[in-house]
Formats: sequence, structure tokens, C-alpha cells
Amino acid sequence: MATVRGDTIMDEGVPYTITSPLQHYQPRSPQITKSFKDKRLFQGMMRAEVLFGAGAEVAGMTLPTDFTAVRVWDPVGEVTFSYVMRRVTAFSAIKPGHHTVVALLNTREGVRHLEIAVDDRHFARNFCSGFEMLDEVNGSSYAVNIERIAVPSYVPRGPFSSRYTFTTDSATVRLTWRKPTKEAMLVYRDEAKAQNLSRRIVMGRPKTIGPHVRALVFEMTTGEFAVHLWVLPLHFSRKDITSRLPKDLIPDKIICTGPRGYGLEEEAGEMGALVRGLESIGPLASEPCREGVHDYRTAGYQARFVDEADARSAVKQYNNTITPFGRKVVINVKLLFTTTFVFPAVWAGLYTLLAEKLRLVHPKVGLELREDAASRTLVLKVVGENSKSMARIRTAFEETLGLMSDSQEAGVRTVEARSQEAYPTFRLRAGEYLSELKCPICMEEPTIPIRSHCGHVYCKECYCVGGEGTCKKPFPIAELRAILPGKSFETLLASSMRSYVCSHPLELRFCPTPDCQQLYRPTPAGANVNAVARCPDCLVVLCTACHAPHDESVLCSEGQEEDDNAEIRKALGVKPCPQCRTPIERSGGCNHMECGACHTHICWVCMEHYRTSAECYDHMAEAHEGAFAGIAGMDVYGGLIEEDDVRDAAVQAVLAARD
Repeated sequence: MATVRGDTIMDEGVPYTITSPLQHYQPRSPQITKSFKDKRLFQGMMRAEVLFGAGAEVAGMTLPTDFTAVRVWDPVGEVTFSYVMRRVTAFSAIKPGHHTVVALLNTREGVRHLEIAVDDRHFARNFCSGFEMLDEVNGSSYAVNIERIAVPSYVPRGPFSSRYTFTTDSATVRLTWRKPTKEAMLVYRDEAKAQNLSRRIVMGRPKTIGPHVRALVFEMTTGEFAVHLWVLPLHFSRKDITSRLPKDLIPDKIICTGPRGYGLEEEAGEMGALVRGLESIGPLASEPCREGVHDYRTAGYQARFVDEADARSAVKQYNNTITPFGRKVVINVKLLFTTTFVFPAVWAGLYTLLAEKLRLVHPKVGLELREDAASRTLVLKVVGENSKSMARIRTAFEETLGLMSDSQEAGVRTVEARSQEAYPTFRLRAGEYLSELKCPICMEEPTIPIRSHCGHVYCKECYCVGGEGTCKKPFPIAELRAILPGKSFETLLASSMRSYVCSHPLELRFCPTPDCQQLYRPTPAGANVNAVARCPDCLVVLCTACHAPHDESVLCSEGQEEDDNAEIRKALGVKPCPQCRTPIERSGGCNHMECGACHTHICWVCMEHYRTSAECYDHMAEAHEGAFAGIAGMDVYGGLIEEDDVRDAAVQAVLAARD
């Protein structure tokens, strides 16, 4: 059903992607990330979904950690879509021309709501806090109808492969606490029987009483002997105890103590008290779910937060603390790491082999496999509490699945090469001049000629022209893919991607963990947001502002001081760019430096930075009297200083220091 929201027509239940400009809306197909167009190509690379254009130039990029989402409830039908989009721009500095905005209009229990996801990690928090401040100023109540939510499944997020996909989640916590248990006194007149039963229970016999039951013998004031049993299952009655004992060890009497009842209702009530505490930290993505019973002594639940940072805060605040409900017991809160793989069902044998090895090396890791009959795929979920172990497990699975994917894709390429002509050919026609048919690379008559989109003719082997070409028209991405061998095409895209990342340090960074290829978006210095995030690949917590591995408890200055290479860089005269932190070495010339990555202009003396070289030179003239201040053998203007003058200046400096 089409619904008019302001000046926008949206279909309920159909996600729309808003691109540049603001008023352009189009349905987002789930297959768009794998589609191949004549002008552009989406490709999964370096844990990102990358859009390549003509000449293999990077035209856009989406990271798996980019999107955050909100839900705006519209109980009275007064909130227009255009109004919400204006607030998106005002509260979160989101520009639809520079960001991807995915919106979905829907209805739940008769109440309409609008879900909005934006490829900005801070969008949801800024959007909600913006409405909260608006309510404080105007006395309105917009914020009560707005909530942060987990990124919906219809929002396309990488990374992906042509044969398998995987996602990593670290926003779930596991909560466990002790259930109440029963105690019992088994009274004997014969001390030998009491001691015999105690030894049997300590040794694990009889097993039917329970592996966690503890026993202790003591003499009562009446002269009788009692076996004190504790950590008994709560449902145990006197009859349950005697039925599990040898006939010759039946006690003369039994005294039971402990709560009368504790069932699912009482357990859910205690979890409700915990949920209220968790929600005071941040919104939950869904209702907490009860875990399978570990044993009769322990209650276990899982709660998933919208934001991973809130999950980390919950662990710090509640782990090993006393529960907020009436019983004084300790609650354990642990962060769970979950990696989900989706791969073809025909690979089931591979999973069996990997699972057997995994259970031997990591017995505490949980594995869950289910089949999706509709898509003929298997969904594997791997869950664990240790981040380093989970990162190694994910890498092992990914490498194995990648090999399977590559082998199958190689088979497909072989079939295609045999069944169709791989390269477009150019046939010579009578009457054409030889000079017009020379390859612009080798200047010879083309062998296996290929005509490019711009009209030039190349030898197949000379097609990858370097910087010597005179035609500046970029090759369309479709032409590059059709002509280049698969491996060469992938190498070209990877080189273009790396060049783009290195030349845009204010937009993208590689994770500082060695061998980790994950990209992240840096947080600008001075931004009023939480810059700490967890790498979805190696699962290391790092600061996206100072680029050092630390959490919120460590200041950026402290994190930078722990850098092991700082002393080495200082000895070599290497300094970090004050804007993007790229290492820079001055080899000669004046004190004006230009960062090769972000192209900011830097004063090497004090590391102040400016947008233009003119501003930098003005600063050096005013603050340091010239561009060559402090450079040995030169005056502040760049003139050479005679050796005697240098010696005299050094002597004067020493004398001045003594005074």
C-alpha cells in the first residue's frame, strides 16, 4: 500500500535508499551488492563493500560497522518523512548527498513507525540526543517516540563473498547467577553410618543425589550424628533423598531447610530486575532470552544491546556484583562474541571436519548449525567468550571457506572460457592505414587486437597501459572486467583500493593490529562522541581518534605514550602528521612540510598545520622569524652561515645558558 509521507510516496514494507539529492528515492534490491553494471561495480574487499567506477577508481565504500538505526513511532500520523529527514541533517550532520540513508515505513500492532538507518556510526546517538535537547528547550515530547534499534537485516552491509557471507556481533552479554538450593540434615545414631555416607557423597556415590552436593559430618548436642548436605536441588523432598540412598544407610530422620519453591516465574522476575538495570545503560535490541539450563544451580540469560559500547559498559558495571533483587547472590556478566557464516549446503561435509577439530581445541565454544531449505544454504553460528580465540576460529573458518569458494569460482571461469569468446576482437579491414592500427604501447601492429571504449586498438598483452598513455579517458569498469584475466582484474581493484585508503587518512584507516585488514572510519579530534570501537575482524578494542588500542578508561594521551615505537621514531627524526598521524620524515629544505596522505601543510618546528602553503609560510615568518629557523648551517631566511659564525653562535648560546 503506497502512503504519502510529506512530499514522498513510500510503500509499506519496502525499504528505500536515499541517495544524492535529498528528494531522490529508489527501492534497494537485496541483490544490488552483487550486481554488475556497465558503469559501476560493487565488490567485497578488505572487509568493505566497495563501489568501483571507470578506471577502477573507488567511487564509494560501506563498512560493516558504518550503519546505525533509529525507529520513529507515529501514533497519531502527524510525523512526515521530510520532517524526520530535516532533523537527521540538523541533529547528526548527515548530508544525504554524502551518506546512504535506508528508510522503511511499517506498522506494528496498528501503530505506524519509520525505521531509518544511516551509514554513520554516531548517527543514532546524535539523532536521539538531538530530540532530547529539543524537548528540553520547547517542552515537547518527541523523544519518547524515538528509540535506537539494531541495524535491520534489510540494510545491505558487507563484507560478502560470491559463495559465502559472515557477520560478527559483540553486543550480546551472558548473565548467570545462582538459583536458591536446599539443605538437609540426615541424622544417625550410628557414627559409622554417618561417616560412610559422607565418604560416598564426597566420592560421587550415589550419583543420583547430584554431582554438586556437598557433605559434612558433625556431632549434635543430643549425641546423634548428622550428615549436613547442601547445594541440593530445590525440588528434592525427603522421599527423593531416601530413594537415592542404599538401604543400609537410610537415616533415622531427615530435616530439610531452604525456600519452598523457585520456578520459572521466580527466575523471570529476577531477570526482570536485571533488565531494568541493563536498560539504564542503553537500549536492548530484543527481549532477553533464557539459555539452556547449565545445571540445576544456575540461571542463565542472554541480552543483546543495540550498541556494542553499551554491552562493554554492562560488563564493567555488573560483572561480579550483588544482584539487585532480594536474594544476595553474585551475578556474572560476560561479553559474548558471535560469528555467523552462511554457505552452500553442499559444503556440509567441510563443516563436519572443521567442527570436530574445533571442539578438541576450543571445547568451550558453542556451535549451532541450521539449514535454510529455501536458499539451500547452511547457517553456522559460533559463540564464545574469549575474543582472541573467537578471532582465530573465525579466521580459520574464513580461510577454509575462501578456498572452497575460490576453487568453485575457478571452475566456473574455466567453463566460461571454453564456452564463449573471452576478449573482444578487432578485425582489420582492407584499405585501413597501418599507422592507424599501431598499438599505442609497443607501436607495432596489434597482435590479438582489442578495441577499447575510447577507440584505440591495443595488443592483448599491452592492454594495461601505464602513465605514458596520451589518451586520458578512463577505461569503463565493464571493459576492464571483460578483457583482463580474473586475477589481474582483482589485483587492479586491490591496488586501487589500497591507494585510496592511503590517500584518505581522515576518512579511512587500517586496524593497527598486525595482519588485520579491517578498515575503520577515524573520529575527528575534538568530536563530542565516544571514539572507542571494537574491530569486527580481530575483535580488539581501539580508539578511532588516536588510533591506539585502548578503551574508554584510558585517555588518548596515555594510549599514545604506550606506543613501543615512539622512541625509535624520535631518534630517527620522524614525526606524526598532526592531522592524520601519518609518519613524516624531513630530508631537507625548509620547515614547510606537506603531508603526502592528507595534504595538510605543516610547520616542522612546532607542528602547527594549515590548509594552504601560504598560511604555513605566514605562520613561520611570524612565529619563528623565517622558514629555515633552527636548521643547522642556515639563517632563518635560508642563507648559508659561515663556519666561524656557526661556532660563534654556539658559544654565545652556551654562555647565555650559563647566565
